[in-house]
Amino acid sequence: MYGNGGKVPEVHDHIPSKRPPFLAWCDPLADMDSTTGGATSAEYAKQFTLHVYLFATHAKFDVARESVQRWVNSLCYGIAADATLGGAVDCAIPRMSDAGYDSTPDKKYVVAAQVDVTCKVFSACPREFKELVRNASRG
Repeated sequence: MYGNGGKVPEVHDHIPSKRPPFLAWCDPLADMDSTTGGATSAEYAKQFTLHVYLFATHAKFDVARESVQRWVNSLCYGIAADATLGGAVDCAIPRMSDAGYDSTPDKKYVVAAQVDVTCKVFSACPREFKELVRNASRG
């Protein structure tokens, strides 16, 4: 995590049935999918968005707020350091799309943020598959 101190969230690919007080989860279903022309006329590019949700619950508002801000920074800096998500995409751009806070009946504060990661794959067809098609068409 970027920065000093603070709480470290539990990381999940779903919302756990018992939500921990410090939680980060990535929605496994991408959306806002689109297809556009690619670098050449024989290829096209795919663009989609992944959503990451960050939640902190604490009796002190500043602890919850600072935790979520730190996680947003860490997520954005981590993606900026490797904008290919480990080679899974050609380009990934994070942006915080929503944030807010509320209080609970037991006098705790919940601070939340949503980070959208727009991903682009410049060639939607793997090179190996293109070679198979090209070789099959030659007979």
